[in-house]
Amino acid sequence: IGETPELGAVAQLLNQVLGGLAELEVARLVQSSLFPAAQVRLGEFRGFGTSLPMTQLGGDYFDMQALPDGRLLLVIGDVSGHGVPAGLVMAMAKAVVIARLRRAVANGERLEPAQVLVSLQEVLFRGLQLRQMLTCLVGILDPATGTLDLANAGHSFPFLLRAGETPHEIRLPPSMPLANRRKAQFPVLSLSLQPGDRLLFYTDGFIEARDANGAQLGYERPFAAAAAIAGTDPQKWYEEILAWYRTVTQEAAQSDDVTLLMICRESAP
Repeated sequence: IGETPELGAVAQLLNQVLGGLAELEVARLVQSSLFPAAQVRLGEFRGFGTSLPMTQLGGDYFDMQALPDGRLLLVIGDVSGHGVPAGLVMAMAKAVVIARLRRAVANGERLEPAQVLVSLQEVLFRGLQLRQMLTCLVGILDPATGTLDLANAGHSFPFLLRAGETPHEIRLPPSMPLANRRKAQFPVLSLSLQPGDRLLFYTDGFIEARDANGAQLGYERPFAAAAAIAGTDPQKWYEEILAWYRTVTQEAAQSDDVTLLMICRESAP
């Protein structure tokens, strides 16, 4: 740093900022910039997500990244704990995902969901001294074929809505959260998404929230509310689910971060 004045100046400024009362607000702004800010569209597929942190810094993570081969990388995760420690682990996870993606591009390899989880596992197990855990679900969607490959590390199963079928969870193979043990395997499940299909990914803060009477929402009520909303616009779907959530909880204080990620395939003409 002594030989590079620019880096030295940045480091000095950073120390000054973090030493002030505004450090959490700065961190919150930085963290919010790590999430996709807009709806993603690839062919017939559209994706949208957002995260509502319980405190200024959240431990939930979601991402959508377009791959050079035309596929879409989807990630959603939940770090144990809250506040600054969880927020730092979330930022670390984002950095690992981006690094793994860049490595795949540089080497000309076809990225697979399990590879992303293996990279996260290696870094988090070695780097987390407090033994925080991260549940994480990684999917790669091929819009040309409608195939979604999913690999899971202890995260909540996604919720599928399909015309003519009862809304249901996509049951994934059993798995453990990341950083829970040194070695782990991440089986992949392939799902074919049909025209009109909608997928809801979420963190457990969504189903563990409590209503105005103090009762936990559970699975049945949120999924019924999600299924009652029509259309394949993921952002509108999110906004209506959020309106229902706020009505039911009556703006009660959150007990956990809440993150939703929705993927929709437009109906056939």
